[in-house]
Amino acid sequence: MKRLTLNAAALCVAFVVLAILRWTTPGYAVLTGPIPVAGKLGRTIAGRGITVEIGDVQFVKSLHYRAYGKTVERASGGVFAVLRASLAATAASTVVNGIDWRAADGVTFAHSRRVEGAASLLLGKRLQPGLRQEGVFVFELPQEQLRPEQLKGATVLISEVAEPRLDSQAQIRLPSHLEGRISTDRLDLDDLARAR
Repeated sequence: MKRLTLNAAALCVAFVVLAILRWTTPGYAVLTGPIPVAGKLGRTIAGRGITVEIGDVQFVKSLHYRAYGKTVERASGGVFAVLRASLAATAASTVVNGIDWRAADGVTFAHSRRVEGAASLLLGKRLQPGLRQEGVFVFELPQEQLRPEQLKGATVLISEVAEPRLDSQAQIRLPSHLEGRISTDRLDLDDLARAR
């Protein structure tokens, strides 16, 4: 009887230990997810394949630019966040396709596809080692994302592929002093590119 009790106790302890290990071990998506490289606005962040620096952030209601031989005007029911940035490849030619805005509440917004064709966009540009490309990232955000509590924890995520696995991802936290700042009603992306 004593031996049976000891075996049952050992089995219970093993079950509890295995349950604790199961509940505390990160899932496959976390274990194989991106490798974060944290940084701040105005600083160069170096990942495995790219370096990135974000210089300034502007919030505007509409964008104006020339694409495919005609003038394009884009308005938003929310707001466009336009980030001036500089990118370069580190060791081999590459393209950056993973550009996201993660709000403080965890909601992620992809780089806007509504501004395709603008010459100053960095999304999809071919990068060469040591040659910096300057341009912009553009996100279309709902108006509520400009609330102070959302902007305080906002982060821009930049990587070579849209959903990196076991690869570096630049994670640039935006400063809290951006709150409520809508610089203009209209921004000309071509003028912004010429001003570099």
